[in-house]
Amino acid sequence: LALNSVWVCACSWSPASSLCAAMCCLTEQRTQSALSAVAEFATVANQVNHEELRAASQQVALEGLSLCESYGRRCVRFLLEALQSASRGGAAAVNDVVWMLYKLARKSDQARAWVMQDNGLEVLLAALVVHPGEAELLADGVWLAYALDGLQGFAALLARCGGSSPGHVAIRGAVVWSIYELVQGCKDGGAQAAAERAASQPRPESAAMLALLVEAMRHESTAQDTQWTCCMALDILITGEPRFGTYFLDHSGAQMLIRMLRSGKDMNANGGEFRKALAYLIASLADCSLHVAERLRNEGALRALSEHGIACAGGDGKDVEGMMWAIGALGGLSAVMEVMEREGSSRPAVLRGGVLAICECTWHATDDREDLVRLPRALTMVLEVIRREEALSPHLRDLIKALGSVLACIAPHAPPGELSDVDVGVEYLLRRFQEHPSASLSSSADAGQDSSNERTADPLVAATEVTAEAIGRIALVAPLWRQALRHCGTLDGLRHWIRCGGAPRRLHKYLFWAAAAIGGLPFVTEELRLHMQLVAVVDAGLCTIIDILDDDIDGEYSLVGVERGAEMDMSLLFKLVVEAMRSHSGAPEVQARAGHCVGLLASLASDEVLGAIAPAAASSVLAGARRFPRRSDVAGGACAALRTLCSLRPRRPAVPPPGNGCAQAGADGWGALAALQAALKDEGAAECADQIMTAFSSRKVGRSNIDILEDAVAVLALLRGVEPVLQRLLDEYSGSPLRPAGLKALFEVGRSDIRLFAGAGVAAAAAEACARLVAEEAEEPGSRLHEVAALLSGLCMGAVANAHISAGR
Repeated sequence: LALNSVWVCACSWSPASSLCAAMCCLTEQRTQSALSAVAEFATVANQVNHEELRAASQQVALEGLSLCESYGRRCVRFLLEALQSASRGGAAAVNDVVWMLYKLARKSDQARAWVMQDNGLEVLLAALVVHPGEAELLADGVWLAYALDGLQGFAALLARCGGSSPGHVAIRGAVVWSIYELVQGCKDGGAQAAAERAASQPRPESAAMLALLVEAMRHESTAQDTQWTCCMALDILITGEPRFGTYFLDHSGAQMLIRMLRSGKDMNANGGEFRKALAYLIASLADCSLHVAERLRNEGALRALSEHGIACAGGDGKDVEGMMWAIGALGGLSAVMEVMEREGSSRPAVLRGGVLAICECTWHATDDREDLVRLPRALTMVLEVIRREEALSPHLRDLIKALGSVLACIAPHAPPGELSDVDVGVEYLLRRFQEHPSASLSSSADAGQDSSNERTADPLVAATEVTAEAIGRIALVAPLWRQALRHCGTLDGLRHWIRCGGAPRRLHKYLFWAAAAIGGLPFVTEELRLHMQLVAVVDAGLCTIIDILDDDIDGEYSLVGVERGAEMDMSLLFKLVVEAMRSHSGAPEVQARAGHCVGLLASLASDEVLGAIAPAAASSVLAGARRFPRRSDVAGGACAALRTLCSLRPRRPAVPPPGNGCAQAGADGWGALAALQAALKDEGAAECADQIMTAFSSRKVGRSNIDILEDAVAVLALLRGVEPVLQRLLDEYSGSPLRPAGLKALFEVGRSDIRLFAGAGVAAAAAEACARLVAEEAEEPGSRLHEVAALLSGLCMGAVANAHISAGR
């Protein structure tokens, strides 16, 4: 450590002349080599066998190391003395010394200890406090404190900077900004150096950073920019760990927030950003728990938001929207409506912000009878805002989304014709689809492109998306409205937009989803049949089929329960999905979603349909998987489809012939499944599953890749039997994700059909393989190998016991 400190100090000094620089260059390698020789000599001195030589060598090594340590200590003291002297000069000299100390502290633990022993933080503080206007110097000095003592270094600076002098205020700001960079994690290019400095130390405890931010906020003299930074950092911490909300309030957090709300009128031109950050922090606190929200209300935070926050907000209106959002999070629908009625007539930004808050509040209104009673009045307000500001396209999306949220809450309780504002709101949504699509889409620059962004760039397209979503949600939650929408030509309007040919892919998906919520699977089938040549229509249709048929989807866009149509419709749809895979063989997204659809439809199809379509479906699925071998979505869809096809059993069961996987030829449905098995064998389904296992069994895999591996192993077991799969898992390297995924897949297929383990010694071989894998793999956090191995072993022991009982009979 001492040698390292000496070398770092020698390399860190910025030479004052070209002669000195030349000397440093000439001696750099020689000096480094000499210090390495001293270190190596000290190491080998303890390893020699000759006692007299060892003792003499140790003495020489000790003398050399003592000299190096003494010089290293001298280097540190020299730098601290230089820092004291430089603090009386210009900022440039101070910055140079701070930089040298920082380099030294990062490279040497012993150097850090020497700096701390010589009151280095006190010297640093004295040098920084006289340069409050030097932002770069302050940032470097604060990071030096962090390099010396971690968060305790920050805490020491804050403890000594409790005054209102410019130096103390500036240092507090620099400390808070550094904490914000730590909280934020990765930085943009402008803060890359700070990110590298932060990365040199272990990531600190979030609770300790929260305490430091609270301490910095206590001072009323803290600058507005520093308060803004505190709010931003606290918001990130509290959103990530809601338990910190209670800690913040326990340390007078509510009083500090109210103080800052009341001081809004004294803020400068940039106060809008601060007020917005403050509002979002209050909203995040309210979302922590009901207890935290109640404490905030009891402390007067809601009253301060309604009176001081709204009164001081202005500018571009973003801070007003933030304040209204916080009022909604803290006080609910009634508080938002009260502010809108009081301030909305003279302040359009309050109305816009209120509408956004209403949109959020209505998601929770179904559990609150009082809010349900207020919803009609909220609907009236939303309609009034839309009438005022419909021409302001940047806000149109948010206004329509709020309208749809309120209508979806009221519609189950207000059938058509019962509440005039509900009828007006639905009519407004429908009118938007009566416009000619080409006029609304002419300005859209991303037509035909796929986009997963939360918001579409074109405001008219974004408004159309949320309009379709609103209509679909009303149809899903209110059966009477679904019938009314079906009979008033809504499907024709949606169909007209789908067929216009200029809609972006994302909009197509919203249109299909809304139409399916009203017309069910028959609508999707018809549009796919008519527009098979359009990849955007096909992609949207396949997504909607998944939303309807996949019972495992448990989200707000699930369409489980809508009309599915007759068996004939399902047969036609199955054929259309296979045709889509063949027609768009170069579109990976179509191959992925169509594979998913094949798995869903095959499990619902009749024996006759399977016999006619399933072999062609298997061929198309395998062709897509081979064409896009590295696409995880295509592999996932293919494996899901193949697993379903391999697991099929007849709808009208007859006595199956013996064998693993799909049955061989037999009566009724077994004949159809025999044709399917032949197709799977001829097309190389087992080989394809094996290739997918190889491609996706790297160490760095996510949840989706684990699912792919499980399905691929299941396919291989169903087609080739259990024993080849066991050997493949044993041949994998220790820690391979294929091992736990494979054991889980074997357990699941065995639980579904225990006959897979009925062969001679299969169950015993599986139990032995489980024992070997458990012995080879350490039980690490996050690994499920031991758990699934225990499940499979238990299944195998049960199979062995049943076999013995049967043999005894």
